[in-house]
Formats: sequence, structure tokens, C-alpha cells
Amino acid sequence: MASEKTFTFIFGSVLEEIESAVPDKARASYFCGRLKRYELEIRKCYAAINTSIKNSYMNDPSRPLDRHKCAACFMVAILDKLPVEERNLNKERLAIFTGMLILKIFVYLECKDNSDFGLIDFIDKNRGLAFPECDCDDEPYAHNWALGIHYDRKKNRLSALSLSNILFLIEKYNRMFVEIECLRQM
Repeated sequence: MASEKTFTFIFGSVLEEIESAVPDKARASYFCGRLKRYELEIRKCYAAINTSIKNSYMNDPSRPLDRHKCAACFMVAILDKLPVEERNLNKERLAIFTGMLILKIFVYLECKDNSDFGLIDFIDKNRGLAFPECDCDDEPYAHNWALGIHYDRKKNRLSALSLSNILFLIEKYNRMFVEIECLRQM
């Protein structure tokens, strides 16, 4: 069963981060209001996806999901339950923004607990986790990811596990840059 405490923490942290980090305060307030209005629907969807993943893919379903899967469950819940105009990949971009925000929140907590401030400094310097550069495409990574999410949604193939894997790889990509930076300073 998905933890009510975890959802409440994630939801509250997302609202706080949006209110403090989004420069356009009117837009931040509007978005937070919409999130609050649909909190119960998002919560139920998040819990169902979370529980399904635990029961289907974990050896011990009583253990909590890792941060990537939690963020991915939240992304799918946003995509499924938050009414957003389907234009210019708005809904998918919103899900990516939210998933990346949740990942950042969890990374901050882990790094503070481990006194590992290198990644926090890197994230602060870049105003969030950085996306990889695209080698063979003119579009940025986030656009390509949003496009993939859009088509997976339209064909009913959207998977929280796939989203989780992408979030894991993005975190790994950012950690790699921190390690390189630390080696340069030696």
C-alpha cells in the first residue's frame, strides 16, 4: 500500500518548491491552486500506481519505492488526473517538470543526510537537474522526452517504470558531472 505520509510529503514539497522557485508568482499560485483542487484524484491515482508497482515488481511489497519510481508514479497521476489543455505538449512538460522537481527534492534530502553537498551545489548552480545534450537532434532532450510521453499516452503504453528509468538515468548523468568536477579540482 502506498504511504499516505510519503504522498503528503511529496505533494507539500512540490507546492513549496513551485511557490518559491517559479519566478512568475501569479502563474505559480495558479498552478498550485489547480494541484490542490485535484489533490484527492492525484493521490488516489498515485496510490494505485505505487501499489501496483510494489505488488507486481518488488520482492518485498511492504518496502517503499525508490525516489525514481515515486516521482514516476506522481508523473503518471498528474498526466491522468490533472486537467491541462492538450496543446504543445503542455501536459507532458508539466509531468516532466513535476517529476524532475520531485527527484530534486529527494536528491537534496539524501545528499543532506550523507553530507554530500557536491550534487546539491551542482543542482543549485544549474537551477535544477540538467538534461543530457542531444547528439543527433535539434530539439532539446526535454522536448523529445515529452514527445515520447505524449505518444505513449495516446497509445495507452505509458509506463511508470519507463519514466522511472529515465529519471534514474538523468540523475546518474548529473552525478557523473559532479564526479568529473571533483576530479578536476584534485
